[in-house]
Amino acid sequence: MVNAGVVHPVDEEAVLRIDGLSVEFGSLESPVRAVNDVTLELNRGETLGIIGESGSGKSVTAMSILRLLPVDQARVTQGRILFDGTDLLQADAADLRRIRGKDISIIFQDPATSLHPSYTIGAQLIEALRVHDRKLSRSAARIRSAELIASVGIAHADDRLDQYPHQFSGGMRQRCMIAMAIANQPRVVIADEPTTALDVTIQAEILGLLRVVQRETNSSLIFITHDLRVVAQVADRVAVMYAGSIVETGKVDEVFANPQHPYTSALLRSLPALGLRSERQVSIQGTPPNPSDLPPGCAFQPRCDVGGNRELCVTDSPELNEVGDARQVACHFHEETTVVAVDLARHSMQSHSIGGAEQLDTEPVLKVEHLSKRFNIGGGMFTGAKRELLAVDDVSFEIHKGKTLALVGESGSGKSTTARAILRLHNPSAGQVHFGGVDLAVTNGRKLSSLRREIQVIFQDPFGSLNPRLTARELVTEPLKIQGLYDATGPDDVGDLLTRVGLSSSQWDRLPSAFSGGQRQRIAIARALILKPRMLVLDEAVSALDVSIQAQVLNLLSDLQDELELTYLFISHDLAVVRQLADSVAVMFAGRIIEQGAAEDIYGGPRHPYTRALLSAIPGTDPQSRDAGDEVQVAEALIEIAEDGCAFRLRCPIAQDVCATERPSFNRI
Repeated sequence: MVNAGVVHPVDEEAVLRIDGLSVEFGSLESPVRAVNDVTLELNRGETLGIIGESGSGKSVTAMSILRLLPVDQARVTQGRILFDGTDLLQADAADLRRIRGKDISIIFQDPATSLHPSYTIGAQLIEALRVHDRKLSRSAARIRSAELIASVGIAHADDRLDQYPHQFSGGMRQRCMIAMAIANQPRVVIADEPTTALDVTIQAEILGLLRVVQRETNSSLIFITHDLRVVAQVADRVAVMYAGSIVETGKVDEVFANPQHPYTSALLRSLPALGLRSERQVSIQGTPPNPSDLPPGCAFQPRCDVGGNRELCVTDSPELNEVGDARQVACHFHEETTVVAVDLARHSMQSHSIGGAEQLDTEPVLKVEHLSKRFNIGGGMFTGAKRELLAVDDVSFEIHKGKTLALVGESGSGKSTTARAILRLHNPSAGQVHFGGVDLAVTNGRKLSSLRREIQVIFQDPFGSLNPRLTARELVTEPLKIQGLYDATGPDDVGDLLTRVGLSSSQWDRLPSAFSGGQRQRIAIARALILKPRMLVLDEAVSALDVSIQAQVLNLLSDLQDELELTYLFISHDLAVVRQLADSVAVMFAGRIIEQGAAEDIYGGPRHPYTRALLSAIPGTDPQSRDAGDEVQVAEALIEIAEDGCAFRLRCPIAQDVCATERPSFNRI
């Protein structure tokens, strides 16, 4: 086990050095500088965290180390990347093949696209081993592959080698990627957002696994993420990037406790607190700059509360200067940066505001009773026997006008299926969905179409849910035209709504590709609101956004709810975000609601072991209180669901004999 708060031992000799790296994209006539004069060192046995918003240059920097950027699109215009005295930017193809995967390996964000779907896990691991050791026999490589996936917590290793990636869960696929990354005992491992797509419980396991692997192999780790909580748990030092440049570096505990750059301070203040619900989220004004159109002075100046419009900030780009022991910052007025006093405890589970459920006498806007959804997943080719998957099982809840109910739980718990059944995107197998005096579960035709106007949905990926060929104005106008409502006050309503969600008139005729992720989600919100619904279903609507943009969207949703008396069904696996938006919370596991109540009660005193596990798995932002539990657990234990008795008993720390035979009833307490 790694003791809480203990920093990895660091050999001061740098194993990797990035020296003055600059990378451009696009044509020579109009280049876009994605990385600007970046200098970093990685010491032996150290974890270096690189953080920043999307587009800050984090991944481009990492890809440059192994020369993985597309040669027809990217150019390194200056700098060196030194490894073992060799400049990797000048290495020939043979040297790169030797170094990639053996001396320096990489773990990508999405294991589903990193693993070849047509080859077994064993075949891919064996290839990774034998490409660097031609003398290794296939049988010996298979034995070593089984040892590797067993070492990352996958049981029945020899059998699992013959399975394909689609037969593994997301967390298990990421474990396989880690096994592949450490197969040849590399000296440097680059982890590029390795836990972003994972549930909080799986994320905790992966972070613990990475710490164990690093300790046992004495490898150095570059950990790239936009999640500040994760950096606080894994990193020894941190580098903060903005607009392609390093703006602050230092030991992670010092940077988080006393940030010197206004951007670092603002990122930390943007984090949603867990202990208390804030009336309003702290957000960074504006959006990250377009790399093709950076301001002449400090790139952060248009969003900065410290520099403001001071002439020096407008005209001169600050250099990265020493401000203390192993501490650097690029800011003309860093001494004026507000000390975050991030009250680190407020981002952990140490303090709570506990209250009882609010008594509501009005009829609920939405009342779901005993909702179930079964899917036919086919049967054997010869037997023809049908098999069914019970995805949603006897779910009941209600939401009152102007309130927010959050559905939380891991992937596969039934959250999104519940929402789709309510919206009749799936036909319910049983139960009632009462909305506007009508049971949506059995309503069809024009009546259903009319009621759907009053319940709109906002999906996780705004880019995927918006037609890329339509402008922002056209996207918001389209629902009105479909419903035959445009000719009345359509143009005025569209303009008013786009303005209300924070888009200026100069942006209305741009395509989705011209907007940031937060701006695209604002368009999606406007599109959902144009039909003046009574209720919104938000399915992971802010999970893909950077923390600063996320805070802006959360404030927007809160303002719109107060102004329009909207009712929200908010689906998320991010419990920190849920804490800031939800009035009540329903926790789902294996298709059932296993705990439900006022948000203050759920966060202040969770009763179900699963709820406690979800909350305890959230990483804190205080590097001094790192989790001590780093033992690698068997991955199957994370996903296995008991078919008899309590579905959670195979993962429950307090399970008893009765849990194996009797299914617990849902009781009010």
